[in-house]
Amino acid sequence: MSIKEYLSKEHQHCDNLFAMAEEKIAEGDWNTGSLFFNDFYNALTLHFQKEEELLFPAFEQVSGNECGPTKIMLSEHAQFRTMIDQLKENVASTDQEGYMGNSETLFMLMQQHNAKEEQMLYTMADQLIPDTESLINKMEEITN
Repeated sequence: MSIKEYLSKEHQHCDNLFAMAEEKIAEGDWNTGSLFFNDFYNALTLHFQKEEELLFPAFEQVSGNECGPTKIMLSEHAQFRTMIDQLKENVASTDQEGYMGNSETLFMLMQQHNAKEEQMLYTMADQLIPDTESLINKMEEITN
């Protein structure tokens, strides 16, 4: 399995959880919606950890570039964390209108971010990193 295949599946999993949270919250089902949102948050946090602790440093090492695509991705991750904090507040206060507006914005940004990672960064990583299997195995070991 390639890095692109492995991490793209995680993107899809996070997107599905996010969509389910949004659907349930739009229906006013805060109990189920908040469960899906928490699952999304945990899955995304784990995904970011795999990228930030393993993929990005490995990519920077083989590419010799610490100011390129990984720096942009890290900046976007930080932006997502801020937006997710807003969504957490919306869930805590059952602010449906706020949640729907913030989730729409976050979803659009995540789609753009995922496309950049999948089409550029992951493809480049698969080409440049010599032992992608070992890297994926290390990612699999991260569980919290």
